[in-house]
This record gives sequence, structure tokens and C-alpha cells, in this order.
Amino acid sequence: MKKNYKHISFDLDGTLINSFKYMEVAWELVNKELDLKVGFEKFKKYVGLPFPKILKNLSLSDLESEISSKYFGETKKNLNNINLIENAQEIIKWLKNNGFSISIITSKPRLNSERLMELKKIDVDELICGDDFSYGKPNPIIINNLCKKMKIKNQDFLYIGDMIFDLQFAQNAEVDFLHFSNNGRNMLPKNLINSIKTVDKLIDLKKLLIN
Repeated sequence: MKKNYKHISFDLDGTLINSFKYMEVAWELVNKELDLKVGFEKFKKYVGLPFPKILKNLSLSDLESEISSKYFGETKKNLNNINLIENAQEIIKWLKNNGFSISIITSKPRLNSERLMELKKIDVDELICGDDFSYGKPNPIIINNLCKKMKIKNQDFLYIGDMIFDLQFAQNAEVDFLHFSNNGRNMLPKNLINSIKTVDKLIDLKKLLIN
């Protein structure tokens, strides 16, 4: 992996924050109240995509307004309970001290994302959220526009995420990708042909980025 990146970008859920537990609580509540009969494991397969796309893949688009209101209302109640991934604060501070610009690109809505940034004291240069655009991951326009705004080239950009959609997102934008496994909790599909660079802990980024 190259070591002369200028910009490091992170996914949020499963990469910087441990949120899947509370996503499951919210989804199962909505599932029960609306009698959806769609378990969390099916929902989780699509996490990382914009919420409307997740619902479309689950054939639930007709209930998008009601599901979104209930789901994000419930997740908002648990923002205080969500913990940072181990070493998340430390690696962000280290990146800043070593001259990297940093962003977060998430499919979470801005209201919840900004509140999380405030609660967890996460300080990055750019926060891009799921409701900022009519499109989302894995559309490359998001990264391409960010590169233009930050005045950097795509080859100077590294995206770090935990899901297959994060990998597709980076590949579509022609930027390098690093898979964060969180000690084996986040797994990519086993049938991937290409070898994907993986780190088990966020702190391992130091070894990859130090010249």
C-alpha cells in the first residue's frame, strides 16, 4: 500500500463507532411495530447504502416515510450509548498531527451524525452524510467532489470502511481502500477475487502510513 496519502476518509458505522447493537434494537422495534417480518440480519447485509436503497432492496419502499421516521427516531434515543471503536480518537488525533486531512462519509442522516460528532468529540475536516445528496454510496461522485473541494488527486485519497459497499465505493471512485475488520467482526464476502488490504485495529494505520 502507498504511504504518501494526503487525505484519509472513514466510514462511520462499524469503522469509527460501535453502533450495530443499537441499529438492531431500532430495526427490531420498527420490524415489530409495523409487522415487517424482515429480520436484522437481512437489513444488516445492506448497511452502508443510503437508507432508501436499503428499503428498496428489502421491498419496503412503500413504507419508507414511516420506517425512516421510526427507525431514526429510535436510533437518536441511543446516541449517548454508542461507543467509539477502540483507538478511534487516538488515530484521528495522530492523523491531524501528521498533516493528513480527514473526512467521514456516512449513510447516516446529518442530524444524527452531527450529534454523534458532538457527543463523541470527533473532529474531522469534512462530514458527508446520507441526506446531503440524492445519491449515496457507492456513487463515486461523492469522493470525486470531495477531492476537488480539498484540492487533492484521487490517488492521494484513502477510504477506510468495513462493508462491501465501502469497497465498491472506493473502487468506483478509483481511490485506494483499506478494510477495517475490527478484529474479525467485520468480514467481506469470501468469494472476492482480488486481495484486499485489511487492518484489525485502527491503530495499525500508523504502520501503513509512516514513511
